[in-house]
Amino acid sequence: MVEQEKKVMKKSRMFQPTVMEWSRYLELDRCLRDQHRFYLKKDLLNAVNRMLEQQSLVPVSMRTLDSDLNYMKSAEGFNAQIVERYNGHKKILTYENPHFSIMNLPMTDRESDLLSATIAMLGRFRGLPNYHWLDHTLKLLRAKFNVKVSTASVSLDQNEQLRGLDYYFEKLYEACRLRLIVKLEYLRFDRADQLPLIRVVEPYQMREWNNRWYLVGHEQAKAPRMAMVVVPIDRIEFLEVESKEERDLREERDGAFVKPSDEKIDAYFKDVVGVSRLPEGKPETVKIKAWGLTAHFIETKPIHWSQKEIEAGEITVEGPWYKKGRIQTRYQVFEMKVIPNEPLIQALLVYGNECEVIEPRALREKVRRRAEAIVRYNG
Repeated sequence: MVEQEKKVMKKSRMFQPTVMEWSRYLELDRCLRDQHRFYLKKDLLNAVNRMLEQQSLVPVSMRTLDSDLNYMKSAEGFNAQIVERYNGHKKILTYENPHFSIMNLPMTDRESDLLSATIAMLGRFRGLPNYHWLDHTLKLLRAKFNVKVSTASVSLDQNEQLRGLDYYFEKLYEACRLRLIVKLEYLRFDRADQLPLIRVVEPYQMREWNNRWYLVGHEQAKAPRMAMVVVPIDRIEFLEVESKEERDLREERDGAFVKPSDEKIDAYFKDVVGVSRLPEGKPETVKIKAWGLTAHFIETKPIHWSQKEIEAGEITVEGPWYKKGRIQTRYQVFEMKVIPNEPLIQALLVYGNECEVIEPRALREKVRRRAEAIVRYNG
C-alpha cells in the first residue's frame, strides 16, 4: 500500500510539472537537439541558468540538473533517450535520435484538457485590439492539437465599443514597451467646444479599470506637480509615436527616460479607487456604515484594499426597495485609508440606499449633494 502511494505521489506528466520545471525541460530539450553545438553537462547548466535569469527565476544547481535529466529520461517523464558521447576527450550529452523533441510527444489527457481550457479562456479576449491575431493563433492551435471547444467556463467582461481601442491601444502598448515618446491631441469631455490640447508623454504602462483603458506616463509640462499622468485613450483625438530611430538619437543625445517598475506604478495608485489621483490629495480615514445585503456585498468585494471592519451589530431601518416597512438587520462599519475621488463617490452611490458615509464630513456632503441631484432629476 505504501509503495502504491509513493507511486501516485511521484512526479509525472499526469501531475503537471511546475512552470519553472517546464521552463528547464524546454531549455534542455533545445540544447540536446542542437545539431550545431555540443554541450557538456556544465554547458547545459549554464544554458538553463541563463534562461532562468532572463525570466527573473532562481538559478539551479548541478544536482537539480541531474534530477531534470533523469526525469526526462524516465517513463513518468518523456522517455527521452539521452546519451553520452565523446567529442575528443570531452563527454557531451545529446539525444540518441537527433529528431526527437519533447514537444513532439502526444499530449496526456490532462494536458489536452488544460490546453482546451486555455484556448477557451483566451477566446474571451474579444475586446482587445490584438484579437484578430489571437483569433488566428487559436484557430491554428485547435487545428494542430484537434482541440474542440464548445462552452467557455470563464467569461471576461469587455468593452469592444470603447472609443480608440482598435486604433490607439496597440500603438500605445508598443510605445510603452519600446520607450517611444508619444505626442497626442487630448480632448476633455467637459470642454468639447474647445480645441484639443497637445500633450507629449513618456509612456510607462497601459492600465485598465472599470472597462476603460488608460495610458500612464510622465508629462514634463505637468511636472513636478504630477509625478505621473493618466490619459484615457477614449479622449485621444490624434496620436503620433516617435520611431525607433528617433528614440535612439534622442537617447544618445539626452539619455533614456527613467521608466519606473510596475511595483512603483502600483504604489502610486494604491491610495485611490481606480486611477484618478489628484496630486494634492492625501489619504484620509473614510468610514462607512452599511446594512442588509449591501453590508455583505461590501464585505465580500472591498471598495479599497485597505478596507477593514471596525464594528458590527443589529439595526432597525426602513426596508429596501424589495421589502416594505421597518426591518431589523445586521450592520457593519468599514474603515479604509484612501484619497477621496470621483470613483470612490460613484462606488458609494451604487450602495446609496443601504449605506451611510460617516466620515470625513466633506465626502459625506459630496455624496449627499449627488443623491439630492438624483432625486431632483428623477423625482
